[in-house]
Amino acid sequence: MGEKTSGMVYLHQFPRCTKGPNISPFCLKMETFLRMAKIDYEAIGSLTMGPKGKVPFIVLDGETVADSDFIIEFLIKRFNLTMNDHLDERQKAVAHAMEQMLEENTIWTLGYHMLNDRCLEDTPGLMFLNPGMLKSLAFKMYGSMRLSKNLHAQGMGRHSGDEVATIVRKDLGSVSTLLGKNRYVMGDKVTTYDAAVFALLASFYYTAPLSLQYQLMNDEYSNLGDYVKRMREEFYPDWDELTLK
Repeated sequence: MGEKTSGMVYLHQFPRCTKGPNISPFCLKMETFLRMAKIDYEAIGSLTMGPKGKVPFIVLDGETVADSDFIIEFLIKRFNLTMNDHLDERQKAVAHAMEQMLEENTIWTLGYHMLNDRCLEDTPGLMFLNPGMLKSLAFKMYGSMRLSKNLHAQGMGRHSGDEVATIVRKDLGSVSTLLGKNRYVMGDKVTTYDAAVFALLASFYYTAPLSLQYQLMNDEYSNLGDYVKRMREEFYPDWDELTLK
């Protein structure tokens, strides 16, 4: 990478993948926020982890900030953003609770689906590595063992398929109710919370077409599917260009 430009946000994230701009909901969340806030950025795809051992992280004028929530807080202050200023304290509390539910609970149902519902057959279509490598027995065994261990430690992996389905319905049903007929999560104006909600829902919608989550977003909670497509059209007119062919 060449000389850094002052005021430019350098977004470090996973490389592009084959089903959307990024396989990670948190990386997609961060890039979506930058686009919503109209902040100049350069996406840097690599497997280099940030100071907390994860991606995304950003570098702005020599300062490194990690974790999507803390990055957003940092950028709101740095660029004096007012995206959430029209919300009252109760609305902010509701939106925060919804975001945390999705990122700390619902996201694990995607991992459960990947492990139990033909994940290993779909994996090459989701990733950015060589498909031949991903189809290898060693990779499948390692990936399954690691994901299974993480799901068990978090708790989602201790549930039956029917119990996980109940969690999915409750979580997505809550988001669907809150969204209602709104254009954005909290009304007719986009907020930082839309970045998180869109990123996770888009991960279900575009990378897990065999999942219950996808089915619900096209059926009982069709306003969620409509929301994802609407957000994609507005903030990612170049979605196909960013997706590996």
